Amino acid sequence: MAKSKYEEEFILFSIIAEQKPVGIISYSLDEDDGEYWIVAFMIDQRYQRRGYGREAIESLVIYLIEKYGCKKIMVGHRPENLEAENFYTALGFKDTGERFKGEIVRCLILQ
Repeated sequence: MAKSKYEEEFILFSIIAEQKPVGIISYSLDEDDGEYWIVAFMIDQRYQRRGYGREAIESLVIYLIEKYGCKKIMVGHRPENLEAENFYTALGFKDTGERFKGEIVRCLILQ
């Protein structure tokens, strides 16, 4: 969150549910590869497994398509984070086979 305060390319949104902030999601356009990346995504542990994460990602996808005509979204996660792997796989993110700073890189191709 702090990074978004001094790096303009990091766009941060609060995730609100039950009239409370339950998480954050941030994206950025990477100047090196020209792709949109989810750079931060967190749901408070007390609010996990209620569908808020899925809804947040789906809302971000719609936003990026409508605002930028985005064709694909990238995300990375640690290899040992099997919950993230299962979550992103269920949303349609595919493992690209690439690794960045030790993280598995996944890509969601948009229609």
